[in-house]
Amino acid sequence: MRFLGNVLATIVGLFVFLMMFVFGILLIGVIFGGDSEEITVKNNSVIELNLEHIKNDYAGKYKDPWMEILSDGEKVGLSDIINAIEKAKTDDDIKGISILNDESELGMAQYKALRDAIESFKKSGKFVMAYANSYSQKEYYLNSVANTVYINPVGDLNFKGLSAELMFFKDLQDKTGIKMEVIRHGKYKSAVEPFLDNKMSDANREQISSLLNSVWSSVLADISKSRNISVAKLNEIANGLLARTPEMAKNEKLVDVVAYEDVYHDAIRKKLKVDKDEEYNKISIKDYAQKVATTSESNDSQDKIA
Repeated sequence: MRFLGNVLATIVGLFVFLMMFVFGILLIGVIFGGDSEEITVKNNSVIELNLEHIKNDYAGKYKDPWMEILSDGEKVGLSDIINAIEKAKTDDDIKGISILNDESELGMAQYKALRDAIESFKKSGKFVMAYANSYSQKEYYLNSVANTVYINPVGDLNFKGLSAELMFFKDLQDKTGIKMEVIRHGKYKSAVEPFLDNKMSDANREQISSLLNSVWSSVLADISKSRNISVAKLNEIANGLLARTPEMAKNEKLVDVVAYEDVYHDAIRKKLKVDKDEEYNKISIKDYAQKVATTSESNDSQDKIA
């Protein structure tokens, strides 16, 4: 019995120690986490639109510090980025936006919302500039909104249209003896189609083609407006892969300047009227969004949806 008592006391002791350790770490986080350095925006600054860590439409706002510590640490979502860009239109300290080597996990619909916000920002008279070593099609769609688009001389640009691929698993079922039992009604019910056949049905091909054509038409319309290139010409460029190299992209007017990154930064200095050997003021969009979220007037309304 004494042995069992010692074992039980040891287990209880370890449990109490672990609980105290965990809560101690949380307490330290609460104490020191609230003392974060205040974000300031210097005069004559440029927002760097780095979207690498922006993954969600809405990142959430935790009023409870304990919940904030237990969260994934991301406090900025796409909605915050868009709000920050809207605020920057009237912020005298912000002179422009720099889209530099943009890489993001955001989808086309999210890029559309972001691009519209940047387009609205341009109407304030402030500049938007973009540079990349290499443009994927999605990234070019966003970057094409800029007043001036730069590309690295040894880079490339992907502009070839949209496509979709589906995987089919019917043969796997035949080989394993496992059979998928499905009840469906209507020819456009294609979610389970990969388990029932080895090819795309005509109805599914129709609806996927309609979706891709709709997205592509929206992309072309926005690029056409920003770059002053007709939709027909853009389709011709995509079909013939006529912009796959920096020089070809410039010849087709998809980009404006083929140069290395230092030339890009010198161009921003010129717009800000900063000497070539001086650093210009910049702030990341994530920091600027956090500042806007903590200093702007609340958007809460007295009108509520019941």
